[in-house]
Amino acid sequence: MARLGVMGCAALALLAMAVPALAEDAKPEMEVIGDIGGVPIKAAVQTFGPIRVVGPFSRSTNPGAHVAGVYMKLENTSDKEIRLLNAATDAARDVLLHDMPMIEGVVTMTPVSEGIPIPAHGRIDLHPGGYHIMLSGLVKPLQPGRNFPMTLAFSDGTKADLSVNVWDIQQLQITTQ
Repeated sequence: MARLGVMGCAALALLAMAVPALAEDAKPEMEVIGDIGGVPIKAAVQTFGPIRVVGPFSRSTNPGAHVAGVYMKLENTSDKEIRLLNAATDAARDVLLHDMPMIEGVVTMTPVSEGIPIPAHGRIDLHPGGYHIMLSGLVKPLQPGRNFPMTLAFSDGTKADLSVNVWDIQQLQITTQ
């Protein structure tokens, strides 16, 4: 019995030494999403089923602002198109999916009622001037350095609970592909 106890302790000691080594090797996948003053901003890639989400962010807002956009990169690793159907957050009274297409020479913000398509084995950027998540009726100003929760719902049933980072509107340069 004492011998088993000693061997058990030895096994636990070896395991304890291995766990930190594994943790050091298990760095999250990172991707550059833009820069501030020429310094690259890297964001973690989060995976929810077949959907990969990179760098959800919003720009900071001025006091009295009622609207803001949320942007990120969405990747579909499946063999079928998946659509982002809706988003929800307590940071605003209304949350809508929008696009900003050029119609007869004029950029027009339009709601996306059928969802935002993410092609099979493809990627879509939600960015200013294109597809984005529109927050209307902000509960309070979005302040740089803060974050807020958001849940995304996809056509395949995937749900993604995210933390949206708020970046300084004056300094952020966004990289789109």
